[in-house]
Amino acid sequence: MDHTERKNHISHHNRAEIVSKRFYKEIEYISSQGKRCYQPYLEQFLRQVWFVKPHYFMIRDRINLGKQQGNINTGFNLNNRDGQLQYKLEGGRLFASRPNSDLLVQIISPDQMGFTIEEGILHYAYHIVPDQMVEGEMGSTVRFNFNVLEGVNEVDLVYLIAPLKKGEKAPKIEINNIIIGEECILDGLQFQVNYRGHQDSFNFKDDLAFSRKDGPSYRF
Repeated sequence: MDHTERKNHISHHNRAEIVSKRFYKEIEYISSQGKRCYQPYLEQFLRQVWFVKPHYFMIRDRINLGKQQGNINTGFNLNNRDGQLQYKLEGGRLFASRPNSDLLVQIISPDQMGFTIEEGILHYAYHIVPDQMVEGEMGSTVRFNFNVLEGVNEVDLVYLIAPLKKGEKAPKIEINNIIIGEECILDGLQFQVNYRGHQDSFNFKDDLAFSRKDGPSYRF
């Protein structure tokens, strides 16, 4: 739901509201607020996505349960409908392989976080058209959940998603500085991504500074 539509809707009907967006030659940015997608409502679910064209996505999710009881459980599904998904986990680094492509997902912050794994159901139609049959059976996806510690009420998740050609070398990430404040909220994060001949630098604090070696710089 776009921010201009908000005044016409009491509920967000399971859709996040876009709150900011910027588009440049080298990088595109969009942020969305999803705290009212599902009941009970959260204090915060802000997702910020930077698409470093055409190479990879950098994502930050800020989740705050507010007064809600329970634990933070968030993650993503990978298609395994034909049983041909293969994957390897090394702490917070996931390398997945399908017959025609590969994928890297790497958690950058919190730097000690890993994944838990469970079976999931492919339900593409559910998200596109209401009241459609759910596709797939249990096990048609593999679900990777971010292993947020029990009792944590608020967290910043920063992670990279890089689609890869078959056999392509994955991005190399070098963390220069990371400062975790109360709960698991970032007070500062600096790192570099080396991939496909580019060296990109990210500096998270109150905002994000992005720069490319011998290239442009932007603030978001």
